[in-house]
Amino acid sequence: MEMLLLVAVLFIMVLATMSLIAQCAILYIRAMMAGCRIRPVGLIGMRLQRLSPGFVVDCFIRARQGNVEVSWEQFEKHCLAGGQPDRVVDAMIRANDQGIVVPFDVLAQADLAGVDLDAMDTAQLREAAEIGEREEGSE
Repeated sequence: MEMLLLVAVLFIMVLATMSLIAQCAILYIRAMMAGCRIRPVGLIGMRLQRLSPGFVVDCFIRARQGNVEVSWEQFEKHCLAGGQPDRVVDAMIRANDQGIVVPFDVLAQADLAGVDLDAMDTAQLREAAEIGEREEGSE
C-alpha cells in the first residue's frame, strides 16, 4: 500500500513538473517568434514566484513591437516590486509615438508611486524624459 502511495505521489510530481515546463516552453517559443530574447529559466522562476509569465511575455512582445527598448530583467524586477508593466509599456509607446524617449525605470518608479500612467499627457511625458536624462547624467 505504501509503495502505491509513493508511486502516485511521484507521478503527480512528474506531471506537475512537465506541465510547468510545457507552459514555459510555449511562452518561450511565442516570444522567440516575436523576436524577443528571453531566458527560459526566467519564465520558470516567475512561475515559481507566483507571477504571471504569460502576462509579462505579452507586455514584452508589445514593447518590442512598439519599438521600445526594455530588458526582460527590468520587467521581472518591476513585477516583483508589485508594478504593472502593461501600463509602463503603454506609456512608453505613447511617448515614443510623440518622439519622446522616456526610460523604463523612470516610468516604473512613477507606476510604483501610484501615478496614473494612462492619464499622462505630452507635457508630463516630456517631464519624465527630462528626469530620466538627469538621472543618466548624474551616474
